[in-house]
Amino acid sequence: MTRAAYLRLAVLFVVLSIALTLFGRRPRHIQSLAPAPPPAPIDTLTLVFGDESVTPPAVQGTLHHRLALTLIATGTHATRVSLSGYEHTFAERLLSPGSTTRDTVVLELPGEDFAWMVGGKPAGRLRVAGSHLVEGHR
Repeated sequence: MTRAAYLRLAVLFVVLSIALTLFGRRPRHIQSLAPAPPPAPIDTLTLVFGDESVTPPAVQGTLHHRLALTLIATGTHATRVSLSGYEHTFAERLLSPGSTTRDTVVLELPGEDFAWMVGGKPAGRLRVAGSHLVEGHR
């Protein structure tokens, strides 16, 4: 091979390297995002909290539904209320006597042992019906 052939090969290599670098740095086509899933259905629930009790003592919701809560405090003093197992979405709150509070919780954990805690003690139970398995998955 002659010197001119090597020179042409080197120039071709440099041009190809520049072209591939520019091709790699070009903006990528952004794929369209999948449409957002429809909002979860809503279950409504009214709970009445006394000084150390909750009425009704046992309630049920459906997995992947939003639970619209109305919390009514009828006790004689301020009451701390929380939902054991759902602390990450329903933080402990202090209900003053005679107050009404509204909140929404997405029921993302199935099970029967979620306790309504009143003053740090279990006073009621929330059952979340549904399977944690993805539809069609075994």
